[in-house]
Amino acid sequence: MKPVMASLKARFGDRLTFHYHEVNAADSEAAVRDFDITSHPQVFLIDPRGRLVKSFAGVVPEGTLTAEVTRLLR
Repeated sequence: MKPVMASLKARFGDRLTFHYHEVNAADSEAAVRDFDITSHPQVFLIDPRGRLVKSFAGVVPEGTLTAEVTRLLR
């Protein structure tokens, strides 16, 4: 997922904020709990108000994420 996320960040980074959490890291405990992370990787799209818009469990094709992000930025 790292290459996909790097591509998305290069394309949309001026309009989105990206956060990365390693599920086994001590400083990620709150994110794992708050977002009920049960698999790795997981991608969450959260709107500017902090609401969860969409989540993806497992590896997600770049085209799928690009389409969702494009739709949300309209």
